[in-house]
Amino acid sequence: MADRPDVPSPEALFLEARRIQPRWNEDAPDLDERHARARALFVQAAEAGHFGALEALAGGGEGCFPWAVRLARAGDVGELVSALTSGDHPVSLAREVLTAADADEPWAQLAVAGVYDLGMENTATGVLVATQPDGFGWLPAAADPRAEARRRAERALAAGPDYAPAALWLAFADRYDAPAQALAFLTVALADLAALPPGSRAQAKKLLPELLEETGAEWDAQFAARRALAASGDAEAQAWLGDRYRTGEGVAADAVAARGYYEPAAAAGDVDACRELGRMCEAGEGGPVDEDRARELYERAAELGADPFSRDRLAEKFGLAFFARTPDER
Repeated sequence: MADRPDVPSPEALFLEARRIQPRWNEDAPDLDERHARARALFVQAAEAGHFGALEALAGGGEGCFPWAVRLARAGDVGELVSALTSGDHPVSLAREVLTAADADEPWAQLAVAGVYDLGMENTATGVLVATQPDGFGWLPAAADPRAEARRRAERALAAGPDYAPAALWLAFADRYDAPAQALAFLTVALADLAALPPGSRAQAKKLLPELLEETGAEWDAQFAARRALAASGDAEAQAWLGDRYRTGEGVAADAVAARGYYEPAAAAGDVDACRELGRMCEAGEGGPVDEDRARELYERAAELGADPFSRDRLAEKFGLAFFARTPDER
């Protein structure tokens, strides 16, 4: 479709749908017409393979369940898990997903795992719905829903084979209690990034340096993972690299390089980057002294995260008493 100049690309269709789609609180006489036009464009884009359009159609409203299934088949089960637990759709549709799961279709197995993982407490009784027979009207009872979720996610991984979305699910499940095992699962997921939806790819790349650090991996591997993440625009990784170049931890100290990493992180609103870049601007490290820029960065750090150092400098150096910490805050 994209190769034909007379036919809009899926991205163009998606953007036009987003443009004309009414806002949730908008009041206008043509809302129904615009809703219908936007939906038709989303459908065109989704049918052409646009993932964002598929997410938009699966995210709620009439007829969303089949789109949630299609989204799950594409590797993102989140909307399907929501649909399976909402009670807004015929139970027969949920039972079809359960049947597919029991037939070891990995997308369905992972979606059912997500339902068990939620458990969902009945507010009237305090009992987890997933422990009750015919929970949600279709779910088999599980004495330990989390264990059942794990079992099904492992079955999804085995059914793939090496089904990347299930491997990532298991990596996040193990990240705190068994980081080495989590890293092994993540390695499986990273080996087939194309099988993950865009958001999950970003999550997987972000999790990698955390697990490498937690498992005591070689410094070069940790540094390379952080640098790759920073190159993708991750502000936290950029600030991390700024810290390393500023202090010389694991790499030759380089104030200019530190500033280069802090700048985009600060622009993205990373509080630590704002503070440290402010200190460098105030002291003239890695560049000229710029007290106006330092004050601007301290104000951003104070407003975004009530950063104590930034608030103290604003009060003591720049005379901005508004930012001063009270005795109870010190």
